[in-house]
Amino acid sequence: MVRHGLVRPEERVLVNIDADQCQKPPLIELERTERTLNAIGQDLTCLSDQTDLLRRATSYLQNDLSYDTARIVLYDHHRKSRARASRAALSVPTQAIIPIRLKHNSFGNIIVPVDSARRFCDVDREILETFAGFLAIGISNIRRLEEFRHLASTDPLTGIMNRRRLFEIGARRLSGDRSTGLIVFDVDRLKLINDTLGHLAGDALLKLVADRAKASTRKTDFLARYGGDEFVIVLPNAGVKSVRQIAERVRANIENTAVEWNGQSVHCTVSVGFAHVHGEVDLSVLLTRADEALYAAKHAGRNSVRC
Repeated sequence: MVRHGLVRPEERVLVNIDADQCQKPPLIELERTERTLNAIGQDLTCLSDQTDLLRRATSYLQNDLSYDTARIVLYDHHRKSRARASRAALSVPTQAIIPIRLKHNSFGNIIVPVDSARRFCDVDREILETFAGFLAIGISNIRRLEEFRHLASTDPLTGIMNRRRLFEIGARRLSGDRSTGLIVFDVDRLKLINDTLGHLAGDALLKLVADRAKASTRKTDFLARYGGDEFVIVLPNAGVKSVRQIAERVRANIENTAVEWNGQSVHCTVSVGFAHVHGEVDLSVLLTRADEALYAAKHAGRNSVRC
């Protein structure tokens, strides 16, 4: 009886291997497994959704490769979750653990329980390490794609969604049988602040405005930087009274906050317009109506809310 560890050093899980029962499979069987692995690898490395990737990988592992008791345990980006995943890996006294990693990035483990009815050989290790390599590439590709999507839909200055993302959401998530509100606001006299204190001060102010506006909305609302000093909030399932209250809260919270810049407190106000509709939502039409209300707030002396 030989003791063999197939894990990272810190995990110290050993696997029993019986040399007499772990003979190399026939060549034809190895060739069939190699073809299966190549087909699996082509599929797993081309997916764009991690949930779908994990579902397919588990099916391939248990059905196509016949490791029917194997599990895939992925880490997420937080240490606590990684610690829970490691404890899950250690919960079975005798098991093989194959790390899912690509270069210096570790994504989780493939865990295969081992007992007298299921021996674990060098060939098993090679198969699972190849499979884990394909899975790691697939996970890495998906996470990079998610980063690109995030960058493409996020305003780099304020960290909130951008105009493009706003219209994507408007096209997909706004129901036609409920009430929807839309708020438009911009910073009063931002040009004067930029000319007096510089554009970096103006940028710091825009970040603060975005933070205060976000703190004034509901979790179900969508806040976006529309362009320049103009912001938009889409409020699904909101009656006209709620929209008005949130619009006023945004205005008041921004008015009562300042950013410190070179030893002085810089205050600003915003002018706010909003519109509301019950039923079918045309985001462009709703935006035009809210924009007209915003101009009315400007003409009324700024730092006000109009509908």
